[in-house]
Amino acid sequence: SQVDQALSRLRSDDREILLLRYALGWSSPRIGEVLGVRVPTVDMRLTRARQRLAVVLNELGVNADSIG
Repeated sequence: SQVDQALSRLRSDDREILLLRYALGWSSPRIGEVLGVRVPTVDMRLTRARQRLAVVLNELGVNADSIG
């Protein structure tokens, strides 16, 4: 799928944090515990990873707002 293609273009740390949150449904505290970082850091990384994913999806011609 185009989402899989977009994910493959992201850095591994972006893929990891997005998959932990959205594929596994982990909370920020759980992600932080596993990655050894504080919750605000997790949330900042998630925000930045989502922004980078949106850019890649846009490059692929996918409207990121339409993915739900």
